[in-house]
Amino acid sequence: MDKDGYVWNWGFNVGRPTEESRKPMKVEGLDRIIEISIGWNFSMALREDGTIWAWGNNYSGQFGIGNNETPYEPVKAFINLN
Repeated sequence: MDKDGYVWNWGFNVGRPTEESRKPMKVEGLDRIIEISIGWNFSMALREDGTIWAWGNNYSGQFGIGNNETPYEPVKAFINLN
């Protein structure tokens, strides 16, 4: 995360299921992020409005989006902290 609240990510499956990024790439669709949590092959970000955004491995359904599909782009998770 940079000082402006944008998220940067690198490694396998960063928004592109068939590519590996060896340098940081901006995660499109995320801004005003105040906190990030990283899990086993997935990431979650807390936006300043209280919404949580998640991407990556959702095999256990931990994103709460009604399925266990793997979104490679951020999706709004089931929790809102406001």
